[in-house]
Amino acid sequence: MIPRSQRGALAVGLAVATIGLAVLAITLQVQTSPMYSRVGPTAFPYGIGAVLSLLGLLLMLDARRGSWICEATETNADKPDWKAIAIIVTGFVAAMILVATVGFIIAATALFTAATIAFGLRKPVKSAAIGFVIAFIAYFTFAKLLGLRMGTGIIERFL
Repeated sequence: MIPRSQRGALAVGLAVATIGLAVLAITLQVQTSPMYSRVGPTAFPYGIGAVLSLLGLLLMLDARRGSWICEATETNADKPDWKAIAIIVTGFVAAMILVATVGFIIAATALFTAATIAFGLRKPVKSAAIGFVIAFIAYFTFAKLLGLRMGTGIIERFL
C-alpha cells in the first residue's frame, strides 16, 4: 500500500512519464521526408519525450523513497527573492521586445545577462560575453544548419 503522503508525488511522476510517452508516440506518427539524413523535424521531439519519460520515472522513484519534499508546505522554506524575480521578468520582457527590433542574438544575450545577475553573478560584461557566444551558437544551429526562421536583426544580417 502506498502511503497517503506519497500519492501526490507519485501522481506527478506518473503524469510527467505519461506526457513523455505521449510525445514519443505522437512523434512516431510524424512522416518525414527522406531528404533529412540524421537531424530532422523529429529529432527534438524524440529527445524531449525521452527526457520527460526518464524524469517521470526518476520522480516516481524519488516519491517512492519518501525523499520528495514539498517546498510550499515546508516550514523552513526560504522567502522568495523578489529582486531576483523582478530582474528575470524584466529580462524576459526586454527579450520579447528586443527580438523583434534588434534580433535574436542581442535579445538572448540580454536575457542571459539578466538571469546571471539575478542569480548573483556580479560580472555583467563576462555574463554578456558568455550569453553572446551561447546565443550565437543557438542562432547559427537553428537558423543556418536546420533552416528555421528566427528573428533577423543587426548581427544576424551579417551571417
